[in-house]
Amino acid sequence: MNSSPFAYISTVENPPQDGNVFKCPVFCKKNYNHKCRDYYLSLINNPGFYVCPYGFATNVIDLEGTTLTLTALNIEKISLRKDVRKRINKNELYPRLKLVDYEYIISKFYDTNLPNSGIGIQISRDYINDIFHEIRKLNMELKRQSDYILRAVNMHSKDPVLIERAHNILSITQLMSIRLNTFDFNMNPELPFSSSKKKLIVYGKFEKVIHCLSLKSKQKNISINMNGKSHTTIQALEVFELLPFLIIENAIKYSVDNSEINVNFEESRDNLKIEVINFGPPVKSKEVPYLLNRGFRGENAKKFSAEGTGLGLHLVNAIAAVHDIELGIFPNSASFNEKGQELSEFIATLTIKI
Repeated sequence: MNSSPFAYISTVENPPQDGNVFKCPVFCKKNYNHKCRDYYLSLINNPGFYVCPYGFATNVIDLEGTTLTLTALNIEKISLRKDVRKRINKNELYPRLKLVDYEYIISKFYDTNLPNSGIGIQISRDYINDIFHEIRKLNMELKRQSDYILRAVNMHSKDPVLIERAHNILSITQLMSIRLNTFDFNMNPELPFSSSKKKLIVYGKFEKVIHCLSLKSKQKNISINMNGKSHTTIQALEVFELLPFLIIENAIKYSVDNSEINVNFEESRDNLKIEVINFGPPVKSKEVPYLLNRGFRGENAKKFSAEGTGLGLHLVNAIAAVHDIELGIFPNSASFNEKGQELSEFIATLTIKI
């Protein structure tokens, strides 16, 4: 949303971004902290005017089903004049606007960027969809060719290095397919849930995903152990395959090098319980309620890994909910200190009714 005239929040994990007319004050960028994040989290999907912990005004605007959070605003009778004045540098252009002037600027923003009920947004989305459709077709052909190479190497070469490379290429193509499906889910959240359900073996889906992620786990020298067996079948949507992928990828991302991830299957007469356990950065107690929120990443998680957008567990929760699967998140179940680094156990559980 870089066409916004004012500073805006694209994700609660990062400071406000500059608008194309008014830049975000230096103070807001340098002092963005947990108070700011908690404040913006409390405003999600709640249109209206608010005042941030440092006196600036925030305006959450409804854009035909989605929201835009404009912030670091200096508006008469809303922002706190004395607090804002202390936090604006003399060389920064940040005049105090009358509410009527602010609303006039915003009305022009609407007229320029949202003609005909959001057609501009739709064109951009269609264009992106077309690009990804072409990538998907190319990936299907790459998958077909890599499968052929793998079968040929197995038949004629028996070279373990070549076989491993061929397996890796095939795994990468399968991983790309899952990534593309994740993209579809993000662009059209309702689309994956509109198809019909099919029977699938839960254990097999986890097994496939672990194989696809083997290259990524090897890069960190992480072993993934599947403990227990299960023959449970469920009626599930195609999007179900994203669930084991996202939950195990998350475990790899936040596991220390040279460690292991345990995927435990425990089947009873009434349900199948799956545990995914890894050791990584501890989660602060105040962050636990937000772990399933879209875009949220804890402070220690961000220090531990530059990867991640805070979408993984949010999507896992959405997919689990539509399949009547109970998701449990248990951070810091056990902790220890290794070479001066605090590490904590992270357990994610899935309980599936049989």
